[in-house]
Amino acid sequence: MARADPARRRPHPAQVELTPAASVYIPEIQARISVQSRPATRDPRPATFQLPQGASPRFTVRNRRDGDRFQPLGFGHQKKLKDFLIDRKIGVESRDRIPLLLWNEIIIWVAGVEVSEQFRISDAPGDRYEVVVEEENQEDIQREGDRQADR
Repeated sequence: MARADPARRRPHPAQVELTPAASVYIPEIQARISVQSRPATRDPRPATFQLPQGASPRFTVRNRRDGDRFQPLGFGHQKKLKDFLIDRKIGVESRDRIPLLLWNEIIIWVAGVEVSEQFRISDAPGDRYEVVVEEENQEDIQREGDRQADR
């Protein structure tokens, strides 16, 4: 019987709230994430998305959980996030560290991979946003972690 490698344990669950023009550091993924409002263009960049018109721009950033589902671009249905990441050749050691951006408990964006079909930029009225993930070097990571621990 094969046992899970203890060195490959899942990171602690991370979940933080995020609003446009704000930035948050997440030590579990060693990165800073921000969401910025964008002009109304059909920008094809993978980190841009659109909310329904008048929707509250309150987001959650977290790592994946068992049972998460995601609707990839071009798909008419959702699929298991785990299967999506495997199909995209994301290594098992990286899957739990990829930040997910959610709105109303729906995955909008799998960081660095893809935006959900439900939130792709379209001609429909709505507010457009761009997500930025900044990975920090180890020295910056340690300083930020120390600052947050002191709070």
